[in-house]
Amino acid sequence: MSTHRHDASSISNVSSSSIVQIAFDLNPIPHHCGYCNTDGSCSAGLYLTSSVSLRKIHSSNCGYCQTKSGKISFGVVASKMLVDDYLLLMDRGWRKCGTYYYRSLMDKTCCPLYTIRCDANNFELSRSQRQVIRNMNRFVNEDIEPGQHIKISSEHQASASSSLSTTNKSKRTKSTSIQSKSTTNKSNNEINLNQWIKTQPNTTAIQLIRHMLTNDTPPPDELLNRLRSRQKRWYKKLLKLKTQNKLSSETDIHLLIKRFDRMKTNSIRSLEQMLQFNEKPKNKFEFRLVRSYPPCEEFTRTLIESHSIYERYQMKIHGDAKSECSFSQYKRFLCQSSLEKDCSRIPSSNIPSCGYGSFHLQYYLNGKIIACSVIDILPGGVSSVYFYYDPKFGFLKLGVYSALKEIELTRRLAHEIPDIKYYYLGFYVHTCVKMRYKGQYKPSFLLCPETYTWHSIEKCIPLLNAHKYARFESDPIKVDENEETNVEQLKLRVGRQVVTPLEFQAYNERYFFHVLELLKTFAKFAGRICANHFSFLMDGSALLLLKQLREFNRHPVEGISAGLIDESNPYAWNVILVGPADTLYEGGFFKARLDFPKEYPIKPPKMKFISEIWHPNIEKNGDVCISILHEPGADQFGYERASERWSPVQSVETILLSVLSMLSDPNCDSAANIDASIMWRDDRAAFKKKVSECVRKTLEEM
Repeated sequence: MSTHRHDASSISNVSSSSIVQIAFDLNPIPHHCGYCNTDGSCSAGLYLTSSVSLRKIHSSNCGYCQTKSGKISFGVVASKMLVDDYLLLMDRGWRKCGTYYYRSLMDKTCCPLYTIRCDANNFELSRSQRQVIRNMNRFVNEDIEPGQHIKISSEHQASASSSLSTTNKSKRTKSTSIQSKSTTNKSNNEINLNQWIKTQPNTTAIQLIRHMLTNDTPPPDELLNRLRSRQKRWYKKLLKLKTQNKLSSETDIHLLIKRFDRMKTNSIRSLEQMLQFNEKPKNKFEFRLVRSYPPCEEFTRTLIESHSIYERYQMKIHGDAKSECSFSQYKRFLCQSSLEKDCSRIPSSNIPSCGYGSFHLQYYLNGKIIACSVIDILPGGVSSVYFYYDPKFGFLKLGVYSALKEIELTRRLAHEIPDIKYYYLGFYVHTCVKMRYKGQYKPSFLLCPETYTWHSIEKCIPLLNAHKYARFESDPIKVDENEETNVEQLKLRVGRQVVTPLEFQAYNERYFFHVLELLKTFAKFAGRICANHFSFLMDGSALLLLKQLREFNRHPVEGISAGLIDESNPYAWNVILVGPADTLYEGGFFKARLDFPKEYPIKPPKMKFISEIWHPNIEKNGDVCISILHEPGADQFGYERASERWSPVQSVETILLSVLSMLSDPNCDSAANIDASIMWRDDRAAFKKKVSECVRKTLEEM
């Protein structure tokens, strides 16, 4: 079951810039804070919350229909996610890939992604699924592969037919005389079928046969609803015999009824029974459930072996290049997680013995890993994330087998904790034929993208055949009862303070409205249960930058202007420097940008001129080389003193003033542009002409 292939690609196109962080608490518990002696309104009270950084709605290439920028989704990156929070998000159409949680914009994306789950306690095995289990059992118990079994059977039949050929010839003469006898006996002992049926007990099989003999209409629904899937197939065979006029005394009715009785509920082996191997199988096949986050010792020990299987699987099954399935990519995709194993909101009596969180279910054959299921165990069920296997064992149909094993795990956990009753298969993608296999695990239900109610997949398929986006809820007036649109009254946590939206708006009004739109989008998709209890938590560095920008614009410095490049990102600034008077750069309007790291002010920003500029301390590509922008500490080459380099007490204003000073007084002893440095020293007239051209170009660009 190579599930969720789209998950890997969905995270690759997400911007790495952090925008905002959200912390939400579904059931806030009032408490006394030992840090600030409050009722828990400070940031120390976030220990019961999930923390996420919002991303903007973005488009990416679709992995199903290959449409460029056709996949449209909204997502968050979580540094901490509690299991009950994630369950609520999943029941509103969210999924995760590593630490990235996302939801498709169903009415806009090219291939809508419908959340699908199976009722594990009422799961019914299909004939093909039973065959997959039989093939696996035969391989483990007898070391016979499915194709090998057929070959052995055909060889056995060939040898048996040759040995019986002589016997058949001798019997052929006898059969001629017996045939005439049997015809006479048949006419003498012919059974009146209608009379025989009347004397039989009123079982379901007899009722169906009686109805067949006396009616041309289908049996009543009440009678058909009592049949299991195998019994329904028996009924179809009965119907075929009737249409062929073979349902008569010539038919072995006794055999049909005996077969029907064998298919009664108490005679059908359960999933758990079928998945059992013999006591002494020829192959040793075992399963180990190991925690992947935080990683347990067993998981860490087998990490290299697991990656080698993942690499072979991706290259063979999905055609990936070796560089696309590196060890770092494997860890980021299937090992990194933010799903917490502990949640104080869940009573200990509702926690299974294995706990909640992220796990790998490893498949061992004779002591070696051959496959692995990546799963999340949540308070309401088991969520399948990904599955990979050694391609040389593809003949075992491990994809199907792993899904059945995960359903069996869900049922086992349900015996321990009854609420763990659903098996989440990820997304059902009706527009991609190869992803429709998820609907074969019945009973399955799809999530309505408008009302967030669950509906039988049999009911949904006709709607999806007509339109790729469909509302499954039949009640036209029913709406999402948990939708949240009012976020203006949310409490915003800034540092250790709780501020009102108006107070936060004072930091930067345009940035605040951008954040407000993101909050509205998140609240709409997360629902009122989450939105009414989450707090807005801002990065300290972003807050500091907004404060410095506000102060800079309140008290501007002559010859310098600054602002955000994108109102959604406080870490990137536009700057315009006016060439200082009485210098070669006088009269020029030089555009530059400042890019701040998340570690600001511990680490300095980087500055780059966008306008063309000729200066010994500015590289030809525009990068500024000045002591104040170098990381704090001693210079390994001894050119700069530590006091000249960056320190956290510096500000944006001091950086820009230093750059203006550098324009007036170049430092050729530590040149970044060697050609400009030589020209400044040896040919001042040529240098002046070059700078004059740069000044003229800046005026033309204005």
